[in-house]
Amino acid sequence: MTEPEFQITEEEFREFQAIVQQIETADTDDFLELSKLLGRDPKRDFVASDLSSANLSGTDLRRVDLSGAYLNGARLSGANLSGANLSSADLSSADLSGTDLRRANLNGANLNGAYLNSAYLSGADLHSAGLNGTHLNSAYLRGARLNGANLNGANLNSAYLSGANLSGANLSSTCLSNAYLSGANLSSANLSNAYLSETILVGTIVENALFIDVVGLSESAKLDLKQRGAIFNDTSGDRESAYSPTGR
Repeated sequence: MTEPEFQITEEEFREFQAIVQQIETADTDDFLELSKLLGRDPKRDFVASDLSSANLSGTDLRRVDLSGAYLNGARLSGANLSGANLSSADLSSADLSGTDLRRANLNGANLNGAYLNSAYLSGADLHSAGLNGTHLNSAYLRGARLNGANLNGANLNSAYLSGANLSGANLSSTCLSNAYLSGANLSSANLSNAYLSETILVGTIVENALFIDVVGLSESAKLDLKQRGAIFNDTSGDRESAYSPTGR
């Protein structure tokens, strides 16, 4: 079966040539400036756009609507995406290190394998987001909504999660060493095989949370968590103290 022949009118070709010329002769490589030059509204005209592997590092993208956009492999380190709409966007393997994502909507976004080290995500909506193997070292997630998110194998070393909602989240095989979870909601979350060395769990809601085969909890910490409703098995290879009643 032959592929249908792609056809373009002469007028469409001229329009395409004009766009290429505008980009080539522009005095800027700034994403927003180029968008305006081409008559695009960056606040609304990039819904479901293909921006995979694009270099948007350091770009001001506050409140931009990128819902459903393809940003896989994109470079967004140091960008300002506060208040942006990235719901259902594909950000897999994207570099978002140090990016400002405060109050951003990432509901249902694909962040698998993305780099969010030292990113600011306070108040962000990551409900049902895919964060499988995501790098969140030292990320600031105060009050973030991660309920139902898949964080399997994610690295949250030294992440700040005070007041975050992680109810029903999949945190299996996640590294949470030195993470601060005081006041967070882990009810019904799955932390099987998680690494919890020096993790702060003061005032954390753990009712019906699974702590199966976790590493890093002392016996006294396990007892305290059990009394608060956490679920353990009898064969966990816990070692090293992880719970501090005084915080850090």
